[in-house]
This record gives sequence, structure tokens and C-alpha cells, in this order.
Amino acid sequence: MVQVVGVSCVAGYTTEGSCVPDCTGISNDYFIQDPRDCTKYYVCSNGEPNTDPFECPPLQFFDPITQTCENGFCPSSAICVPNCRFEPVPGHPSVLAHRTSCSKYYSYDGVTMTEKDCPGEGQYFNGQACVFDSDECCDPCLYYCETAFTNIADPTNCRRYYHCLNDLYFPLDAELLYCPDGESYSLSINDCVLESDCSQLCTE
Repeated sequence: MVQVVGVSCVAGYTTEGSCVPDCTGISNDYFIQDPRDCTKYYVCSNGEPNTDPFECPPLQFFDPITQTCENGFCPSSAICVPNCRFEPVPGHPSVLAHRTSCSKYYSYDGVTMTEKDCPGEGQYFNGQACVFDSDECCDPCLYYCETAFTNIADPTNCRRYYHCLNDLYFPLDAELLYCPDGESYSLSINDCVLESDCSQLCTE
């Protein structure tokens, strides 16, 4: 389970775009699909999912309607897209969440990222706008591939990063890579650099 050191809604999702498994109001022993990977599923017990998801056999996905693993590939409706984005897509202007402060965000013009503060005291960035509800803060431990053939940092280990092979998906364990000995992954440069200040935001 990843914890912070220092986000179309179906059963098993917390709020729209959060992509976190949720068993609130769901009966015990009911299975919910992993919103980040439809080949996996959780078991609900006392309103909470089990810690680590179960995995379907190869070439199968979990169907929350039949409550079983079925042959085939994930339908598009099973793919959760998070509201909160941390990585810019080159050439596509957007607003991006700040990993270390929920009261800040980045404005990206397609080339340059500019750090900004939410305009009012007690406001928090929820991935799209500044709001007064701190429960809508973006999860700084979220990692998500925006663009194929790019790298993104692993927020749980400053020596690791993911190499994205596709657009718009949660990267797989097989895509996790390590920096060489004595180097760490730089969030600002998006590459391995000589280890100095290791920016590890979360714990596994």
C-alpha cells in the first residue's frame, strides 16, 4: 500500500477520476476491479479492500458484473483516467498538480511550466481548479503515463522510474527501471543524475 510521507464513476472507485479502489457501501466478499489495472481485483471486507489485489490469469480481465475473470482484453470503460496530472504533455497547454503542496499548481503553456498559488487562503488544487475542500487534494503518490516513450519518476523510490510504452495508462511493474549505482532519478530533469538530494515523496 502506498502512503504519503509528509485522487466515469463505477462501483469500486472513490470519486470520479480518483482511480483508487473503494469498498464504501459494498457488501463483504464482493469483488471490485482494480481501477488502475483491469486484470486485477480486490475483495471487500468491512468497507475496505484487501491490501494487495488478486491477478487474473494471462489474457483475461476481471469483469465486475459477472464477478469472475473473463477471456479477452480490458474494455475501454474499465480504464480509469485520473483528474490529477503531474507530468506535462509537450505541446499541449494544461494545468498540473504540484507534488509537494496542495495549495499550489503549475500552469503549462506547452513549453514552460510556471508554478502558481491558489488565489485564496484555504484553497486547494484538485487537478482542475482551486477549491475549498482539502479532501480533493491530488495524491502526490500517483504515477501515470501521459505519453508513450517517455519516463516518469517512481514516487516511492528515488532510484527508480517507469518507461512508458503507451499513452494514457498506469505503468506496469515490468516497465519499472533502476538508475545506475550512485545515481537517482531527477524529477526536474526526468533522467538519472549523480545522487545528491534524493526526492522520495512516498513509501510503499
